[in-house]
Amino acid sequence: MKIREITEQGIDLELTREKNWLDELFREEKDVGFSFASPTVISLSFSRTGRKVFIHGKIDTSLQLKCTRCGEEFVYPLSETITYTLTPSGERTKHHSETELTSEDLEFSFYNGEEIDINQIIKEQIFLSLPPYPPCSNSCKGLCPGCGVNLNVDSCQCARRIGNSPSSVTAK
Repeated sequence: MKIREITEQGIDLELTREKNWLDELFREEKDVGFSFASPTVISLSFSRTGRKVFIHGKIDTSLQLKCTRCGEEFVYPLSETITYTLTPSGERTKHHSETELTSEDLEFSFYNGEEIDINQIIKEQIFLSLPPYPPCSNSCKGLCPGCGVNLNVDSCQCARRIGNSPSSVTAK
C-alpha cells in the first residue's frame, strides 16, 4: 500500500486470500507448527495524519494445529483484531534495551520508504495470535505418561494407573 494513497478520511481494504497464497507467505518460516484450513478474510482500514499511518481491521481464518496434550490435529478458528500505528523508520525514538514492552508497543511499528508491506503485517498478526500451547479442547485428557495411549480415545491399561503404581507391582 502506497503511503500517498492513504488519506485522512481513510481507505478500506477487503481481501480474501486462498490457502496456497498463505502457504507461500509462510514458506520461508521453518516449522511454523500450523497450516491453513480455510481461506483468510482480511478487512483493513487505513488512515493517515501527516506521515503517521493508522491501521484497524480484522483477520479471520482457520488453522490446522496439533494438540499439545494428545498430539491429534484439530481446526482452530482464528479471529484477530488489528490496531496498528506506523511511523517512518527515520522517526525512531531511543528505547532502553531493558525497557519492558507495553501493549501499545506491540501495536506500534515503523515503515521504510513510501510503501507499507501489508503481507508482513498479516503474517506478524497471525503469529502473534497463535495460542502458545493449543489443546484440541479444554476437556482433552492427553496421553498416558506410562504407555502413551490417547486417553480421549482409549483407556490406559498400564501399571501407572491410580492404585496400581509401579511400586505396588511385583515381579513374578
